Amino acid sequence: AAGNFVTVVVSTLVATMLVAPIVKSENSWKYSLKHDNTEQVIAKTNTWPRSNHRFMLTINLLLKSNMPDESLKLARLNAEFDPNSYIPWFYIYNITKNAQEKIKAKSMLHTIDPLNKAYLP
Repeated sequence: AAGNFVTVVVSTLVATMLVAPIVKSENSWKYSLKHDNTEQVIAKTNTWPRSNHRFMLTINLLLKSNMPDESLKLARLNAEFDPNSYIPWFYIYNITKNAQEKIKAKSMLHTIDPLNKAYLP
């Protein structure tokens, strides 16, 4: 019985140590959406542990707030974090005015989703 108790306690401590940074990061990001300026929201979105979902939600919020430059900045950060994710390249392709960046984004979208005819070379 004592062995089971120790196992449960150790397992609980390890699980808490693994989950706590994720919960803290998510809560900090959610708080920043309501209380911080745009730069702080971008910084909190890019905080470890990073999340493609968090990036996507923040990029959408910035676009809806008519902030395409900030959205593009965040999409670029997301592409650095996860270059194999469709989401950042989609946003970069649709937001950027830079022809070279648009070509690279289209190429990445084709690589990630080769059956999508919209991004054929």
